[in-house]
Amino acid sequence: MTRVELPWPSSALSPNARGHWSIVAKAKAAYRKAAWAICIANGLGKLDVSSLHLTLTFCPPCKRRRDADNLLASMKAGIDGIADATGIDDSTYTITLARGPVRKGGAVLADIEVAQ
Repeated sequence: MTRVELPWPSSALSPNARGHWSIVAKAKAAYRKAAWAICIANGLGKLDVSSLHLTLTFCPPCKRRRDADNLLASMKAGIDGIADATGIDDSTYTITLARGPVRKGGAVLADIEVAQ
């Protein structure tokens, strides 16, 4: 298992944001590239397996309540970045969501392991 710590997703990535398409596109591209770079920096490169299991632990920047489905949706670009780094199609992933403690600035802890 490899754990990578991703930054808290931009509010532009929330499905509730409904921002201008160009702002959303820039936020998606930046977050996807950041997730890819963090994976590579943590030694996670191309893998020769058919599927992965991700456990995403959301450590929000404040105590505000958030829906689990919106948290997952805001991570789409991040999951795509992990897929880019590993070379494994994210349509084969299984995903578990968890809530972590409030953390200054927020973070998403992604535990990446080979699916059973």
